[in-house]
Amino acid sequence: MEHCGESLRSCYKKLTIKQIISVVYQVLLSLAAAEATFEYEHRDLHLGNIMVRSTKNPTVHFVVASREYKVDTEGKRAFIIDNTFARMRIGSHHYYTNLTDRLATLARDAKNPNKVQSDQDKIYVGMYYSACGNWAKWMPRTNLEWMSFIIHRFLKNVQLNKDGDDRFVAELEALHHQIKSCKTLKSVLSSIDKK
Repeated sequence: MEHCGESLRSCYKKLTIKQIISVVYQVLLSLAAAEATFEYEHRDLHLGNIMVRSTKNPTVHFVVASREYKVDTEGKRAFIIDNTFARMRIGSHHYYTNLTDRLATLARDAKNPNKVQSDQDKIYVGMYYSACGNWAKWMPRTNLEWMSFIIHRFLKNVQLNKDGDDRFVAELEALHHQIKSCKTLKSVLSSIDKK
């Protein structure tokens, strides 16, 4: 098994803003490629399920719906791990985990005004209600919710070096806004391509 580095949860505060943007685009394009090919949803893409390691390769390439994309690595390569909750389609077969029992308590707790839920838990609860017990169905919005979660975490918590980083922060904020307004990752890429 390939060593994929350390979790984004443990290393993101050490990354530069350019490395953060690179990691975000690498994850976005990885998910978009899988989504376009397999109707893939990760359904559990918190910072512990994204690994980052150093690389000497200056770029990484992706193909999404026959369109090629290139991302400058800024010395970091991102990997998505842990497909325990994932859903995908291969041919006419759907592969998924039924999450109803696992998420029922969180959904019940969400109705209690005395219980405070994390942003991560709110995504699980949203998935629970969207699925309505049918975890085989494709819900591409979940990939967008997880991408929004990741970017929001960066925008909220990363200590930025203020030497010319404002335009990169603005780029991350614009991508975050775009993700929140689209229905699939492919549509996010289409809107970026038009700019």
